[in-house]
Amino acid sequence: MLPVIYSPAPLAGGTAPITVAGHVAQGLAESLFGLVLHQARRAGSPFVIGMGPAVLDMATAQSSYNAPEYLQAYACFVEMARWLDLPNWGYGGTTDSQLVDAQAGMEVAELTLLSMLLGSNLNHDVGYLLGGGLPRRARAGRRKASGGPPAEPAAPPLPDSPACRAGAGAAPTAAASGRARSRPGRVP
Repeated sequence: MLPVIYSPAPLAGGTAPITVAGHVAQGLAESLFGLVLHQARRAGSPFVIGMGPAVLDMATAQSSYNAPEYLQAYACFVEMARWLDLPNWGYGGTTDSQLVDAQAGMEVAELTLLSMLLGSNLNHDVGYLLGGGLPRRARAGRRKASGGPPAEPAAPPLPDSPACRAGAGAAPTAAASGRARSRPGRVP
């Protein structure tokens, strides 16, 4: 029989208390409610408890996946699951960064190591950039195509892009200086 994974996601500062203790208490209550319903239907069925301990960024009204409060609530919840002797659903490898950069690397490593050290059983969201949202470039392109409001300013160029190489003191490439450049398989 396959286990049920029940993982509510109370949003601290939005749909849950802003304090870590209140956030975890509400998430645990919601998770235990799911456990009671599940066991009432079929006693002894496998169950994986979890909680999405996201935190509301009050400045942008977005869910922050790697805020310090998120990590604290996550650690508390995994400890509670271990205390209840229930397998838990956790996270590993998420970042609030919009690009694959140093911030992304640090956050992915931090959360993955935390999950391993806590003994989390089933880790989800591996590889989420920007908390699972779309980077600014993708949102801007979608808005422009749909005729919506004006796009946000472009994100900084990628580290290996011609614009970055030109800005770092290297000689500008043909693409950065506006001249066409041949690519393999294309006629200039």
